[in-house]
Amino acid sequence: MNLFKNRRSNRPDLDAELESHLQMSAADHQDHGASAQQASEAAHRELGNIPLIQQTTRDQRPFVSTFDDLAQDLRYAFRTLRKNPGFTVVAILTLALGIGANTAVFSVIDSVIFHPLPFAHSDRLVWLNGKFTLSDLADVSPPDFIDYRASNQSFERFAAMSNDPSPSNLSGDRSEQVLVSTVTANFFETLGITPILGRDFTQSDEPFNLPQVAILGHSIWMHSFGSDPSIVGKTIRVDGMGVTVVGVLPTDVPLLSEAQLWQPAPMLNQGMQFRRGHFLKVIGLRKSGVTQAQANAEMDAIADRQFTGRIEEISTIATSDFSAGWPIPRNFDLEISIDQADPRLKPGMTVQITVIVDRVPDSITIPAQASFIKSGQTVAYVWDGSAFLQRAIQVERRSRDRVLVSSGLKPGDLVALNDPLGKE
Repeated sequence: MNLFKNRRSNRPDLDAELESHLQMSAADHQDHGASAQQASEAAHRELGNIPLIQQTTRDQRPFVSTFDDLAQDLRYAFRTLRKNPGFTVVAILTLALGIGANTAVFSVIDSVIFHPLPFAHSDRLVWLNGKFTLSDLADVSPPDFIDYRASNQSFERFAAMSNDPSPSNLSGDRSEQVLVSTVTANFFETLGITPILGRDFTQSDEPFNLPQVAILGHSIWMHSFGSDPSIVGKTIRVDGMGVTVVGVLPTDVPLLSEAQLWQPAPMLNQGMQFRRGHFLKVIGLRKSGVTQAQANAEMDAIADRQFTGRIEEISTIATSDFSAGWPIPRNFDLEISIDQADPRLKPGMTVQITVIVDRVPDSITIPAQASFIKSGQTVAYVWDGSAFLQRAIQVERRSRDRVLVSSGLKPGDLVALNDPLGKE
């Protein structure tokens, strides 16, 4: 079977078949008393739209339809290009640029996804996400980053960078605008990058209101400073502020940032004090022998650390939180004394509080949805090994989520969360 027969070679067979059908239908009508003209008209009405039938029949043969359409498109394209040679040149150039762009995009994807990161120990480098009210995949606030860096035992080094480089004015022999990224101490050491001149940032560079030092990217060192080998220790002006050059990178780091110049995070700046200001991307170098699961567990423990305390005062006046949607919640301020003094506890932290109003020793609690009212009596359904059996229970206290059972159950009983009978 020739799949590449064109429409002209297929049409005679189809036309002959349709004509034969019309003739037989017309003959049948004439046998029933219709005139030749009436029979022909009736046959055409019954058969329907002949051009539509021809197109539909052709479309049911996908290979023929596809190559027929392709041949049509190519013939039309060549006729158009032959009539418009200028358009031909533009179209070919556009196609070439399109192929080049796709190749470039694939090259980037190939180098980023299908090959290891171009950093030392890339198999142990991980991005870390912060925990936020609406997401567990948030960026990290500077105060949270400091806590992670001080408390973790799973990482050799911790570092962070701001989300995007920002344009700044670099003044000198000639003024120019450059992209500047803010990073924390040991950022390049964490990536395994050693400056070819000078040093990496250290924690002593952080406790300032504004950055005091800078590291030059390799390109800007060559183009703007003439590859000056004695640049370290010199003062340059960034946005009018004098900063001291402490290092020069051996290469730029376009995979992480388009920055041309790097400055340390000024941790005393007011903008770095808010725990709700999530804008740092944190990268860590896991210790050898520490698995990703172990590191995750420790980071979660740091983020979810628990403290105990006592409620000293509850506000008697509620405030409405109009930003929380409908229904509008009413909040009462609490004053709590924390039992354990910890310097990591800071004003502005977001916390979740569980208020314990009483303790009942040797008690049994079950989920509230595991208790049911049957004929005016509170019951639970207990698994006996083959079925759930109804058992009366005595409820001493009840909250929205839990029920305190004083009798009717024993430790280890399995209870049903839904009514096995299908109704209450």
